Amino acid sequence: MDKACRQYLGRTVSEEIRRIRLAKAIELLRPGGGRPKIAAIARQCGYSSATHLRDTLLRATGSTPVRFWKEMSTPHTNAVRKRAAGMTRMPVALST
Repeated sequence: MDKACRQYLGRTVSEEIRRIRLAKAIELLRPGGGRPKIAAIARQCGYSSATHLRDTLLRATGSTPVRFWKEMSTPHTNAVRKRAAGMTRMPVALST
């Protein structure tokens, strides 16, 4: 299965799972209802802790979850929005 996934997607099953989890976390961090509960988002996306989500997001985007949310909430942060938009298509090689 891993070989077929790599041929089809260009990444392993575990890399694809990590990509999907991170994309979901980013989606939940988007503005729209007050400051997010990072621990709840981490649990919902399958991370073992808020720290694990923070470390993963920091490696992928250069921002912590709270900083990422604040930057997304600010109208003039196109660089952050572009990074977030690319997360759904990125060929992630993040470690857990």
